[in-house]
Amino acid sequence: MPNDTYYCASFKQNLRGLINIAHSDSRLNVNHFRFRIDLAAGLGLDAAHFYATALLAPMPDRDLKLNSLPRHSKTSSQFILEEHGHCEVPAGCGGVVLRWRNPNDGIPLQIWPYAAGKFEMFLDGVTPSSGRPVVPWGRHVWSFAISEINPERAALMCAAIYDEKVARIKTTGPSVEPVAIVSKPDGTWKYTISEPPDSKWMTLDYDDSSWLALLPKEIDPAALERTNRDSYRIRKLQGLGAEPLGVVESGTKFWIRKAFSLEANKPSP
Repeated sequence: MPNDTYYCASFKQNLRGLINIAHSDSRLNVNHFRFRIDLAAGLGLDAAHFYATALLAPMPDRDLKLNSLPRHSKTSSQFILEEHGHCEVPAGCGGVVLRWRNPNDGIPLQIWPYAAGKFEMFLDGVTPSSGRPVVPWGRHVWSFAISEINPERAALMCAAIYDEKVARIKTTGPSVEPVAIVSKPDGTWKYTISEPPDSKWMTLDYDDSSWLALLPKEIDPAALERTNRDSYRIRKLQGLGAEPLGVVESGTKFWIRKAFSLEANKPSP
């Protein structure tokens, strides 16, 4: 069978004939066709493969405009490109950090927790690796162990969100619907004052039917003072729609869990 060198020569010899074919077929753009011929000849692609792709997949205008800025922009039909701009990024003030993300892996949830006492926070039994972990699609449990709180005041206020506008992140690629998991007195945020025997209380299969529901409580006024470092976080949470929740019993430590699902937000294949 002739090699690619033969085909390269054949492309150049029959360039005029191929362009005439493009002229005679209204479905084809002559410039697209001519550019593919030159490209295939230069790369040594075989004629059959080239002719099929030229007919079935003409090159978009974006790829033909070699010196245009849009041609050099990063896009993908399968991946999401995030543009993070902040004074604290490694690029320095005014710089940006770009990150490719596969939407099939899950969704990056920005976590905003506030607790009135000392607390530990877990996602599916593991401490989140960052304030914006990528959480897989499906069902999960968000849990807290909180101590040293005043039962007369709110013990917890939190939110886990995905919203490009709120996070001020520019993205290109497949779109994902916003997600908001916020503390509310809806009966799904449950607690106990009896220490669980093991770590199963942080898993989906755990039976929390005997746990009590957190109730609406007022934030300690001292936490809202401008000099208190928690005041900004509390006001941020209020803006996100989170409500302060508390307990009805006295105790030295409380265990709180919230089951949630991201399945409905998963993008269509």
